Amino acid sequence: TAAALATHGVVADLVPGRAMAEALADAFPMASGCPAGRVLLPQAAAAGPDLEAGLRAKEWLVDAVEAYRTLPTTPDPEALAEAGAAHAIAFTSASTVDNYLDTPGHPALPPVVACIGPVTADRARRRGVDVSAVAEEASVDSLVEALAGCFQP
Repeated sequence: TAAALATHGVVADLVPGRAMAEALADAFPMASGCPAGRVLLPQAAAAGPDLEAGLRAKEWLVDAVEAYRTLPTTPDPEALAEAGAAHAIAFTSASTVDNYLDTPGHPALPPVVACIGPVTADRARRRGVDVSAVAEEASVDSLVEALAGCFQP
């Protein structure tokens, strides 16, 4: 997120050590001493409550707004057939886990399942998926490393 902001000339004032809502809430200072004491929290429609609750616990006034929604799509049969031949699958969010598993006619999961972070892995496990690898950081590079580790002798 900080890198995306930087491409528009905006410097992030606070970047937590881990890319998770809980880490951002933990890194936030207490609101006392801040003149405005108000936070705009644009987030996904399906965002969990942890970040907003964490900010409120630190006495911030939070304006949470729905900035986007993740909507499922219906993949074409050819794409589903290709997915069925895969050796691995990588899930990049909890919603990708749900959307894949809720797709009518989805092929069985391949033997290797990698998740971008603990929240995604937790969702997969709650849905009955055996998770093979979890990225150390919530980044695509770390997800690729975790996935590659499953295929190294």
